[in-house]
Amino acid sequence: MTLHSSCNHVCPHCGAFFIPYREDLPCPRCGDFAEEHYDFINEAVDSLNFNLERYHSFLPGAWAVLTGGDQVLFLLFNIFEGYDGDNAKTRFVEFTAKFLSSLTWRNVEYLSDHVSSISLDVFDRLLKGSQALKNNSSIGGKQGIQPDIIGACNDVIKLIPYDTKDNINTSHPPVDSKDANAYITSGNAYVERGDLLRAIDEFTKALEVDPQFSLGFYHRGLARFKQRDYQGAVDDYNKAIEIDPEDIEFHINRAAARLYMGDLPEAIDDYTNAIELDPQHALAFFYRGRVHSGQGDLQRAIDDYTKAIEIDSQNSEIFYARGLAHQALGNIPRAMDDFTKAVEISPPFVRAFISRGLIYEDRGDLSSAIDDYSKAIEISPQFADAYFLRGAAQGKQCSFKCMIEDKTKAIQLNPQDASAYMWRGHANAALGDLQDAIRDLTKAIQLNPQYGSPHRTPGLTPSMKNKFQCAIENFTNSIQLDPLDATAYKNRGYAHAALYDLSNAIADYDKVIQLNQEYAKGKNIQGYVFTKKFYLDAAIEDYKSVIALNPKHARASKSLLQLLADERDL
Repeated sequence: MTLHSSCNHVCPHCGAFFIPYREDLPCPRCGDFAEEHYDFINEAVDSLNFNLERYHSFLPGAWAVLTGGDQVLFLLFNIFEGYDGDNAKTRFVEFTAKFLSSLTWRNVEYLSDHVSSISLDVFDRLLKGSQALKNNSSIGGKQGIQPDIIGACNDVIKLIPYDTKDNINTSHPPVDSKDANAYITSGNAYVERGDLLRAIDEFTKALEVDPQFSLGFYHRGLARFKQRDYQGAVDDYNKAIEIDPEDIEFHINRAAARLYMGDLPEAIDDYTNAIELDPQHALAFFYRGRVHSGQGDLQRAIDDYTKAIEIDSQNSEIFYARGLAHQALGNIPRAMDDFTKAVEISPPFVRAFISRGLIYEDRGDLSSAIDDYSKAIEISPQFADAYFLRGAAQGKQCSFKCMIEDKTKAIQLNPQDASAYMWRGHANAALGDLQDAIRDLTKAIQLNPQYGSPHRTPGLTPSMKNKFQCAIENFTNSIQLDPLDATAYKNRGYAHAALYDLSNAIADYDKVIQLNQEYAKGKNIQGYVFTKKFYLDAAIEDYKSVIALNPKHARASKSLLQLLADERDL
């Protein structure tokens, strides 16, 4: 079994099955736009991750095809299991094209390009969101293209309906063979349908009619860009610019293709040419600023963003980009102003809320940070990072139950996120639920073995790292003096976990449970001696509670005095 897709969409115009997984995606057969949309990419990623975790393969142990979406999922399972390359996208594109071309599509040839586009989006999402796949493991199952696999996929394709509506005319309108503009119109119709090969043929015919037709080269360049043939696109844009050097869009689109090829200086030249042709072209300044930012020239980027804003003060993306540049330069107040302006212009701007929330969090304004993360969740309820960040902020407020809820949601949305398991383990440990903590920390190590190493301490300042190391030494000394001191093991476990040394943290938590079963039930009073920044207040209160119950508890009194001294240092 695996996770299924509910999509069974049929184009109301031509009766063809396809998956409208984006709002701007037309029917690949007739070009008509769908009114309903499916979050199919996330469904596919979740299903592939589920298979990988459950079966150690992208193929499920058993599979019933229930919907059209399931049919596409089956093809994706076999593409990813068959891919025998590394995580290089160009190799995956080549393999996918070869795999799909080996199938028998009957009367649904339009689905070949459609499935190819879906597979590329899924590939990108897997690499971006799956922690397991980032740890130097290949995305492919390395099975290659096997005859039995091709046969199974062809059997599934036979189940895809061709026409569900009668008397539909999907023929292409005739083209005047002597009218270059007519071929452009025809080619653009094919582009809207997603049939880029036929579109390129039409644009080429326009150039055969008029070899000096700049729009013919331009539109063919656009189609080649959509095919990810960036060099071919640049070649066509070059010809268009030779014929008509003053068309701004030719320069801007050539810059985009050059960016994808990694030719940043040439892309800047193109944007500069566009600005010289039209000094009021806000997007040219904006795009050039982004290239400057990518090169690390943040001040030039800010200058370009500022000029773009002077021309167009209602573009939220420009304010957001300038805010990121200010933030990278350490100018936090200006970054905050830009992020705030971005959400004022565009209230559904999730990234701006997240970026502003991070600044609030760095300032210690956790309530405002949580508010921004919550707004991001309201706008995009499937955004795992927003739950992760809100959970982390709630943990800093010692709202561990809320932290666990958010980390759990983040895990549901991205089951391969090792850090979410790690932090949920922290929260469970804080509540005394050491068995759940051990389970989560073990899972974190399974997903990312580096979390088991004490040398991996991302996000910790040297002073924080040193404090945790000193805490480990102190509690180790306490354990040597009293090997039955469960509290010392527990607190040393906290310190190990804070240093991402989860293996030793788990070992300490196991020892705590052996010494005192009450810790396994989550009912003990906690003392956070290692967290001078995040949990200091809670630790002080916990030790006060211990002392109130037992005024002669020397170890708690000593720890409390140390924490109060740390608080004064802050």
